[in-house]
Amino acid sequence: TFIRNIIKGLMEMNDRNIFYTDIKPDNIMVNQKTGEIRFIDFEDAIYSSCRNPESDELVGTIGYIGSEVLAMRPFYVKPSQVFSVGCIMYTLYERKIPFDDEIETTLCSLEYTSNEADVVVFMRMCLMADPKKRIKLRDLLQSMEI
Repeated sequence: TFIRNIIKGLMEMNDRNIFYTDIKPDNIMVNQKTGEIRFIDFEDAIYSSCRNPESDELVGTIGYIGSEVLAMRPFYVKPSQVFSVGCIMYTLYERKIPFDDEIETTLCSLEYTSNEADVVVFMRMCLMADPKKRIKLRDLLQSMEI
């Protein structure tokens, strides 16, 4: 439910032309009674009427951003959001952040200890090194509801 709510929240913001980029556990507040989430720290958010805006700025937090963000070349924001969601999922299941530095992020090579095959598949769909090969937020949400 937590990850599903993150995805729904990102999609809702994207539909309103707010593209949240600093996706990490510290920036997500959870109401323990309702499970409702709130994103905080919109300093790096991108406001754009483009459906999938580009950025060339280093936005987000090391350990939760894709290699395309670290490359300091223009990148599309939505695939980067998917990567961050995968990083949060990894953190929840593996009890550690997926990447400690830029080199690890660029290599995008992870070991999974979770025994839940569907969880590992979910994380792999999000944490593809090539942003063009990553699943889209909407498809990710649909895969969770099956």
